[in-house]
Amino acid sequence: MSSFCYKRKPLVKRRHKVYKKRLLLYRIKLIIKVSLFISLTTFLLIIFKNIFKIREIKINSDVSFYKHEDYIKAGNITVGRDFLFLNTDKVRQNIEEKLPFAKVSNMSKKFPGKLVLSINKADSFAAFRWNKNFVITDPYLKILEIKDNIEPNINLIEGVEIFEPKPGFKIKIKDNEKKLLTENLLHLMKDNSLNCSLKIDISNNENINLDYEDRIFIKFGSSKDLERKIKALKEILNNKVKSKEKGNLDFTMFSENNKLYFMPIKENGKQGI
Repeated sequence: MSSFCYKRKPLVKRRHKVYKKRLLLYRIKLIIKVSLFISLTTFLLIIFKNIFKIREIKINSDVSFYKHEDYIKAGNITVGRDFLFLNTDKVRQNIEEKLPFAKVSNMSKKFPGKLVLSINKADSFAAFRWNKNFVITDPYLKILEIKDNIEPNINLIEGVEIFEPKPGFKIKIKDNEKKLLTENLLHLMKDNSLNCSLKIDISNNENINLDYEDRIFIKFGSSKDLERKIKALKEILNNKVKSKEKGNLDFTMFSENNKLYFMPIKENGKQGI
């Protein structure tokens, strides 16, 4: 019995030594693999970092009063900056907020490291009274500038109260219902190319009135069928009304019977039949 135990003890020791050697070799191999992986990853990151950097910035712009450097500064897009993970939406937002008249129509990344921006001039489309000045916006209610006069072919929106106007940002209108009506109205006018110095009074949402060149006075009534009314108005102003003709145009029954009525005003100021 004692002889059996004596023979087993050296065998256990040998097995333990073999296990320790194998464990050591495994750890060495693991360390080598991890080191190679880290080295390769670091090498690739360095390579990619150098490859995917902005090397060239090309800006095609038709806004004459903004310089190339203005776009670079506003968008924070310098040569040498990371190209692959550049947030183009943020760049677009920064440029359009800091340079109100800039509208980034396209932005593309071209390998290797070329960034191309196409920028158009935002249209001055509508004006809103604010204190003694006018807040000028594009058709989408982005504020372009604040000035003391209105240029030709800008539509004046009356009957809305705005607050805290800031160029580069969307206009703030206190009454949400009037805000939605104004947005819809301007979008439809833009889509139908109706930009002709209209004065639009939406003091009463159910009784919208327009004034065209101080000679055609238009009763729109409510905002019902607004799109059809805008299309009909464009057709009338472009093709039906003479260049110096004056009169009253009534859309209030347009939704019910698909008819509108025009009553000319004679030179003496009296209405014709």
